[in-house]
Amino acid sequence: MGKRSVWSLLIVIALIFTGIPAIPVSATVEKELKIESRPSGAEVYLKRGIRELPLGKTPLVHTVEFHSEISVIRMIFRKTGYQSLTIQVKASQNQVVAKLEPLAIVTDPDIHKDAYLGELQKQLNPIINKAVPKLLEKEVQQNFNLAGPIKVAGERGNAFLILPIVVGDLKGNFKGTDNARQEILLKTLWNQLGGSIVIPLAQEMRGYRALKGILLDVRFNELRYIHQVKPTVDTKVEMECVPGNRTQMVLQMRQVPYYRNETWNGVTRQVFAGYRTESQLVPQEVYDPCLYRRPVTKSFVKFDPKGRMAKDQARALYLLPFNALTRKVVPEELYTKLNILLLDSKGKQLKSQGSIKIPSL
Repeated sequence: MGKRSVWSLLIVIALIFTGIPAIPVSATVEKELKIESRPSGAEVYLKRGIRELPLGKTPLVHTVEFHSEISVIRMIFRKTGYQSLTIQVKASQNQVVAKLEPLAIVTDPDIHKDAYLGELQKQLNPIINKAVPKLLEKEVQQNFNLAGPIKVAGERGNAFLILPIVVGDLKGNFKGTDNARQEILLKTLWNQLGGSIVIPLAQEMRGYRALKGILLDVRFNELRYIHQVKPTVDTKVEMECVPGNRTQMVLQMRQVPYYRNETWNGVTRQVFAGYRTESQLVPQEVYDPCLYRRPVTKSFVKFDPKGRMAKDQARALYLLPFNALTRKVVPEELYTKLNILLLDSKGKQLKSQGSIKIPSL
């Protein structure tokens, strides 16, 4: 057997006996994303579960971490006067461009089956188109936008203007459970939106006797603000590797010279005949990263025991009658005069104050 064959055999046997542990490789991908929007100036948020992490205004460059090369993240783009847009971004992308669609502020009068409501909508649309964009732009820092076009509803002599709003992050501390928490939520929504857009718009519209008031229809994240999400701890037993040294038998091979006897003229002597290969197993200490496994109890904290989707939206409705308005009005003072209804994402009534009866609600 040649020397090359001997060493090849030695390497193969050593690999069989010792083994080579796999080296763990991190799958996390971190890269810079060029983020743009059409038009520019949109607020960008990174969606992490129920949280929305602000990244800045477009255009911008931001370093984002992906869990793996095939994972995706979600980005939300918001700009006053345009529909909010959520985009899924792949780890393979280097650039994100969000094309925002203009937001329809008013409803087309022709959609009304009732001729009276259609004519009223037609009369009010110019006033709404002039007043609402200014109010939204002025209060853009409060992170709310129209959830759809503004429309009139009801019947002759009892018509209301429906103002649909969607909110993101609310300012306030929502502590407590059930009724207490819901009451804080309802007051917070009204205090932030009442003075920002509802009361100023009501002041513009109160001259129209055909209108009785404004219905504020607010959409917001149910899981984040209605439910008190308590963390739960799940435990499970996993087998954990324990490193250490172990003794293993290693095959060693060596070349040994051998001789043969030759007799010449009656004299016998040993003559070198070549080399032969000898092998033997010898004990050897080796390091093993997983000498044995032991059970280990690990705890995992979960913040969504209900398993609800973060996209679920609840609704808070506030009916403001124009006869409750005065020249100098404070949103907090109007709260007790409002008709209020709080609904979860399934349409179940959670809390009410007064009575709200609006068609197509």
